Amino acid sequence: MREHVPRDVVSLRFSSRVIKIRDHACFEHERLREVVFNEGHITIGDGAFYECKALETINLSQTITDIKLNYYFGCKSLKEIVLPEGLMRIGHQAFGDCSSLESITLPSTIVHVDMGAFLLCSSLKKIVLNEGLQKISKEAFGECKSLESITFPSTFTEISEGAFVNCTNLKEIVLNEGLEIIEKCAFAGCKSLQCIHLPSTVTAIEYQAFSGCSSLEDVVLNEGLEDVGLAAFSHTAIESIRLPSTLTELDLEVFIDCSRLREIVLNEGLKKIERKTFGSCSALQRIHLPSTITEIVHYAFHNCSSLEEVELHDGVKKIDQNAFNECQSLQRFTFPSLSTRLYNIIQAGQRGIKTKIDSIPALELRGGGLFIPAVHRQIVSALGFRENLVGFDRETLSKIRRLITYYEIKEATSLFELALWKSNMDQVEIIVNPTERTTYRTEVPGPVKDVILQYLCPVDEDEIED
Repeated sequence: MREHVPRDVVSLRFSSRVIKIRDHACFEHERLREVVFNEGHITIGDGAFYECKALETINLSQTITDIKLNYYFGCKSLKEIVLPEGLMRIGHQAFGDCSSLESITLPSTIVHVDMGAFLLCSSLKKIVLNEGLQKISKEAFGECKSLESITFPSTFTEISEGAFVNCTNLKEIVLNEGLEIIEKCAFAGCKSLQCIHLPSTVTAIEYQAFSGCSSLEDVVLNEGLEDVGLAAFSHTAIESIRLPSTLTELDLEVFIDCSRLREIVLNEGLKKIERKTFGSCSALQRIHLPSTITEIVHYAFHNCSSLEEVELHDGVKKIDQNAFNECQSLQRFTFPSLSTRLYNIIQAGQRGIKTKIDSIPALELRGGGLFIPAVHRQIVSALGFRENLVGFDRETLSKIRRLITYYEIKEATSLFELALWKSNMDQVEIIVNPTERTTYRTEVPGPVKDVILQYLCPVDEDEIED
């Protein structure tokens, strides 16, 4: 086909003798309503039917294997199209902005849907993806605002960037085993999406993958997940989340502005909490940090306005001073591992430590647990903004650790004496009479014991003086 189609043509039928339609042959044709392809090998140029706004039906040839760039972009009256078996690829924006198209079924031969292939198909309610489909490229179904559900085939390994971005009516996603990566912004802005359960094969959720899914309440993350990108679940309605043991770091702002998030179960193995990971999670009241956490970065829990209690472990090496800033309700920090060590010392008979603990200001010992009250300080930032810094007295924590370690070593020296005592009795060839056992006892001299304790655990005399 060598010339542009005359502007008064309403219906266009191609005979089997036509082998090529030139680029933009029907570009912005205003009256064309029907296109029929007869059987035969035919090459269709880029944008051949671009913005044919009156076009309603297309009957494609069964021999077509590739729909190329902008074939039917902007055909706003196109309601239905049957894609033939044998078709392998749908090109860049091939059906973009076909705003009347309501359903599409991909044939079993399709392996690739290119970038923006169905972008802005605002009436598209139903998509049937075929087994054998391997890739949907960037924004392939972006802005399909009528789409309600989607089921991915088992042959699908990755969901590309923005593939379903701003599909605001999308309520249900079924992800099958075999999926490995959900790329950035894949489902961002899907405001009706309520639930997402990841298959066991997913290893990465990238930047803002589910950001702005404001109805998303139920999220199940799989064991095997290794990477969750920046703001991946920001601005969602998640109420409870459990992180898998395979996740060792959380990126920046992963759950920022999740205002309904009440419960977080952080896995053993998690090492670091990044900036604003849980920023403005205003329903969060308590957080238990696992023993593997070594660093909490600045603003990690910024503006968690209902947060009352933080549970920390000895393994934390660095907590930035503004990690908990603007946490107006934060009352205390608890230390379960120190509490357990203290309990064991008291049970072993070293009750003097309890008196020492009770004498430390700004410290509570209640129900066997150690609590350090939160300290709130008002500061003015370098930019002139007033901030509320929240933390705890770190010298108090250091003093507690020294005391506990001191009494643990003290108890260890007592056990050492008992071991020597038993060894002496074991060396005697006769059975020792119970009344004579004290004669075999060996004690570490007091001055020697004090030297050992001070060497292994130096503390101030006023901290241990009875």
